[in-house]
Amino acid sequence: MKKVIVAAACTALALSARDVPVWFEKGVVAQVPSAGTANMPALAASGVTIVRMQEASATPAQVAAFTAAAHAAGLKALAPCVCPKTSGEDGLFVLTNLVPRWVGSPADGWVVSGADRLPLETWELARQAVKGLRPGLVLVAEGSRLGNQRSAFDADFPPPWNAALNDVLKARQPVSELERLWRLMRENRPERHRFLRGSPHWDPVPVAFAFALDGVPVLTAGQESGCDTVLPKLCALRAAEPAFTEGDLAWLENDSPEKVAAFVRTAPDGRRIVCVFNLRREALTLKVKLPAALADAPLLAERCAYADGAYVFAGAGYEIRAVAGAVRTSAERAARAAALAAAEMPRARDLELKDPVYKDLTNLTARAVPPYLRGAMMYQLFLRPFTPEGTLKAAEARLPFVKSLGTDILYLCPVATADRGSDPVYWSARQKQSRLGNPCNPYRIADYFGVDPEYGSEQDLKDFVATAHGLGMKVLFDVVYYHCGPNAVFLKDHPEWALRHADGSFQLGEWAFPRLDVKNPAVREYFFENMAWYLREFQCDGFRCDVGGMLPLWYREEAYRRNKAVKDDVVMLCEGSDPREQQVAFDLCYAFPMQVAIRDFLAGKGSATNLSVHCVQRESRFPKGYHWMRCFQNHDYANCAPGQKRWEETFGLALNDALLVTLFTLDGVPMVYNGQEIADTAPHSIWSNRFHGKWGIDWSRAFTPEGAHRLDLVRALSRLRHERPSLFDAPTEFLETPFPHEVYAFRRPLADGTEWLTAVNISEKDLIVTVPAGFHAFLAGPGATLDAVTGRLRLPPQSWMLGAFVLK
Repeated sequence: MKKVIVAAACTALALSARDVPVWFEKGVVAQVPSAGTANMPALAASGVTIVRMQEASATPAQVAAFTAAAHAAGLKALAPCVCPKTSGEDGLFVLTNLVPRWVGSPADGWVVSGADRLPLETWELARQAVKGLRPGLVLVAEGSRLGNQRSAFDADFPPPWNAALNDVLKARQPVSELERLWRLMRENRPERHRFLRGSPHWDPVPVAFAFALDGVPVLTAGQESGCDTVLPKLCALRAAEPAFTEGDLAWLENDSPEKVAAFVRTAPDGRRIVCVFNLRREALTLKVKLPAALADAPLLAERCAYADGAYVFAGAGYEIRAVAGAVRTSAERAARAAALAAAEMPRARDLELKDPVYKDLTNLTARAVPPYLRGAMMYQLFLRPFTPEGTLKAAEARLPFVKSLGTDILYLCPVATADRGSDPVYWSARQKQSRLGNPCNPYRIADYFGVDPEYGSEQDLKDFVATAHGLGMKVLFDVVYYHCGPNAVFLKDHPEWALRHADGSFQLGEWAFPRLDVKNPAVREYFFENMAWYLREFQCDGFRCDVGGMLPLWYREEAYRRNKAVKDDVVMLCEGSDPREQQVAFDLCYAFPMQVAIRDFLAGKGSATNLSVHCVQRESRFPKGYHWMRCFQNHDYANCAPGQKRWEETFGLALNDALLVTLFTLDGVPMVYNGQEIADTAPHSIWSNRFHGKWGIDWSRAFTPEGAHRLDLVRALSRLRHERPSLFDAPTEFLETPFPHEVYAFRRPLADGTEWLTAVNISEKDLIVTVPAGFHAFLAGPGATLDAVTGRLRLPPQSWMLGAFVLK
């Protein structure tokens, strides 16, 4: 019964990391034995602001005396608290023993040892119990359980960090292991998740390292004596620079990742500070990939000199130096301000919130598109399954391979910062069915102006785009403006930006995420600015608009006008297929009629007429020159529930080959989903990454006969598109065959005088049909033959033929 009460009480709790008192978030902690209270004035003079009682347990009288001494020195006090190792009445113990002690004590906060032994709901209920009586009480968990800071604790004190740092300092592990652990600790946790960070060594360098990282620095008992010279400087720097208490952290590449840690801290006002630490006791000279030019003088340095772009260390040391130039306001704050200001402009106020009326659509013509779409092949790159690391840098290294396929356009799945909320109320049905436990859905976004640290940094994204451009590929970013995450960064200041019910709760969309109010001019301007930021800052070439068809048409058309003003040849791809889309808003739309036709006949619903009759009828209702993006695999179709097989495995190599040939020889732009080029059969999931499930492309498949065959086929088909660009919009004629339910066939006469024939047998029968004479086999499936003189075409089960008629 108590567990039910606990669970019910927690349903109303907040989803993101708690707000904490400023004194704690910006503080410096020193561990002090209860007998060492005489040292507190000296600690305060050095810049320490919080003292933690060293003993594992203490009586109420000892805690009171310790706290009184701390307060007399102007310090805050954290007291120790130990939960029982085993107890059948654990919730009752916390509520009847610990909570009264917290409320009745003068201590400013408590460090709870063994917190992970009790259910999280117990601590959430305890927090609720003290909320009204001690609203500013700080609770720190000695552990790092996911969800600790949702509504129970203010910070975690994770044991693995000091152990890993100790191994690095003793050269048992490379420094890069700390970066990996940092990412692991930060991953999949709410925004502003806090850690207490310390150093197992008394040397000034690892202590300074703890101060420069995110979180709250903590000194072990007596450690201040080993760094008494530098401690006041570190405390003063932390107090003076918001980058260390409120800012983001991004790791930087350097020449010696096994010995050196380099990262940049960015304050909310945009000021950036580069921190470089040599954590080994040896002289080093190295270069760091810096975000920009540095200021002339360091803020703090020890045994390090920076000159001519190189850091020269005389031994273990560090340098902390600001980036030169004017402060640049952070993108998110700038966009919010710009959105609110622009919302008051006549252009925003006077935008007619009414869809335009287009009459007689079939007699209209789609607008012109950028010329490079003709003859282009698109490739969807989903970072999570694309490499084991799942990062932009790892993907960037494989872009030459992607280009070798014949890729012209990269469609990159969302890289914006995903919402970390763990409340399943805001998880889609598929997310729950995945059973992977990953709260981070790339299509449920918390910060539209951030790059998710799972994938890398802003600089990594810029480098990715630059490398793609250098290889001759365009890059489309995936944007999601129909809904957002429940912890989106703007909702705290602007709760009205999300649609809500009368009781204030979110109006949830089809996937259980809060819907955005695009009728609010500030919301529109915010997302228009988001796209402009991507175009200007990252030089992307356009956008794939997630569920774009679910946004109002007037909004979609205005978005195109705004984007075109920034980049004249911007390309807009809509995940939707409204016949009105391509009058203004979009260049390409998903060929859903074709996708549904293929999906259904593969599932045994209908037959080849799904494509040859029904799909043709549906597409004929669209305006002339309507341009399709054609695919039959993407992150949605490849998304597997546990134990589910991919289409590649279920339907076999030959039929999947046939479907690829189909979409490459129809009009529009063909798209290959990452892994299709090697006939990948490994399960994929939107929620699987290097921390959850670890599903991804099995690249060893490329070295199998099936994978090598598929690579050759994709490259041959992309060459065909490049050599025959009029395949983009030439007419298509479906042919009648004696087996309409088993075979579909179509011909494409091109402006260059050539003609192309595609025929596919989706059945398990060996069939012979007659096609117009004169076609020669250009590419053929297993056992398929074509007699150019008689037009006799043999199609074994699930085989195919691509024929060419070339005038001599």
